[in-house]
Amino acid sequence: MKEILLTNRHSVPQDACALDRAACGIIAWLDGEHGEEAVLRRAIGAALGRCAEAGKNIAFDVREFGELGYNFSYLESVLTDVACEEGRTSADMIHRAVFYNVMVDMDKAEAFEMKVSRPYKEEANLSFIARGDMLSAKLKSYLSAHEPIPFGTYLMSLSEKKGIQTRSQICMVSGISRYTMSKVVNGISRPSKDSLAALAIGLKLTLQEAEELCNQVGYHLGDMDLVDRAVRFFIGEKIYDIDMVNYCLYSLGIEPLGEKPRDIAIDRYVDIE
Repeated sequence: MKEILLTNRHSVPQDACALDRAACGIIAWLDGEHGEEAVLRRAIGAALGRCAEAGKNIAFDVREFGELGYNFSYLESVLTDVACEEGRTSADMIHRAVFYNVMVDMDKAEAFEMKVSRPYKEEANLSFIARGDMLSAKLKSYLSAHEPIPFGTYLMSLSEKKGIQTRSQICMVSGISRYTMSKVVNGISRPSKDSLAALAIGLKLTLQEAEELCNQVGYHLGDMDLVDRAVRFFIGEKIYDIDMVNYCLYSLGIEPLGEKPRDIAIDRYVDIE
């Protein structure tokens, strides 16, 4: 066998016979411990003999084999090994092995053919599995590079920028209990949307900072939710007194923010007879 040809053509070349994996009983690759290679070697050996008798080249559907777990590198290696077995003369009668249905972008070129000499180049391995392995590696790197910092770390860093150094101070200005604050900072529980709203007010965040705070735990400070709109209003008016905010919310029949006793804000501004 003198050469290997890769092509993105979807059909078997006229001068070749495709290795019919179904007819040959080739099974999907599991772990290499279920006789996959033995079956593949027998199928390739028999196919080489048939191709030699017919005077045709041997062809492999890269996409089909890729979906079964066999990439181009492995197929080429097994093919070469089988073809070089002692006493195999039929392989010498075959001019080339054609790997068709190769998935390749190449600027979406309509025609693509590549002759591969041994040792073949790794970049020629463009099968389904090879592309999947490459994308998986890139995905792993991307996820690692974009891993968010723990919310507790983010919150304490943000509060320090606002001149608030301790958890107790955060609790005081936001109305959130120390118990809840401890669980949130230590990553034991996820803060509720109302707790985030209270933190946005207590820490005197800008609108952009409040949105980023919500985004850290998968929330969105939008316009659909009543409390979201109220928080946007108070930030716009630069009203950061949590008790004043809760008084206004209470007067409109909206649940107060934070976890202070619900009557504190009311007692502060209303004379009780």
